[in-house]
Amino acid sequence: MNKQNSRKISPQEPTILLYLSIIASPLIVASMSALPSAQAHQQFEFGQITIEPGWASEPPLVGQLNHIEVFVTTGPDDQPVRNAFANLSISIQKGGETKELAFQPSEETAGHYLAEIFPTQTGAYSLAIEGQVEGQTIETTVPIEDVEDTGRLEFPPSSGGGSSSDQQSQQITQQLGTIMSDLSTQIEEIRQISENATNNTQQSLQVSQDTKLTADRAYLVGMIGAGMGAAGIIIAVVLSRRNIL
Repeated sequence: MNKQNSRKISPQEPTILLYLSIIASPLIVASMSALPSAQAHQQFEFGQITIEPGWASEPPLVGQLNHIEVFVTTGPDDQPVRNAFANLSISIQKGGETKELAFQPSEETAGHYLAEIFPTQTGAYSLAIEGQVEGQTIETTVPIEDVEDTGRLEFPPSSGGGSSSDQQSQQITQQLGTIMSDLSTQIEEIRQISENATNNTQQSLQVSQDTKLTADRAYLVGMIGAGMGAAGIIIAVVLSRRNIL
């Protein structure tokens, strides 16, 4: 009989393989986490054009330099659109404040555009998109991820080792400040609208008064004319009677 070549497995081999797998697992996980990953932005379609806006670094943090990034593609195969901002503008909005962003094309990826932004307040932000891309008209406002406070990521705490309750109080104070700022902006807008309405009402009243004055003058002139006409008739009657006598 022909003997087949075989290799005996030593008792230590399974243990060695187990050790190697345990050592290799963290390395594999670390290498995967080091790979660049696309942010989970929401896509918005306008005809054949797809726009995917969002923060370049997420979560966005107040007081930290960041970028608004926009991917612009076209067609069912998502071909990148070059020079997409030739007739397109995007502004960032917070409360009643608006700022137009200056987008530059990415040097690494076609159809990828970036604009620097330094968020100074926590809370909700949105993007107002207006213009045309390859003849497709685009006009919409879309939300992006809220800007967060740096407190939950700071270590050691910037308060100099204060208690967690102090940190929470500071965060609540900052959030209340943001809310009050937004309310102040909205109140100012409402006040401006009210002033405009008051001015329009005053102008309407002035026009009405001018119209009434003109009508009164016309009525007075008419009455004077009628009086003079009546006086003329009376004088003519008197003169005719004298001539008869």
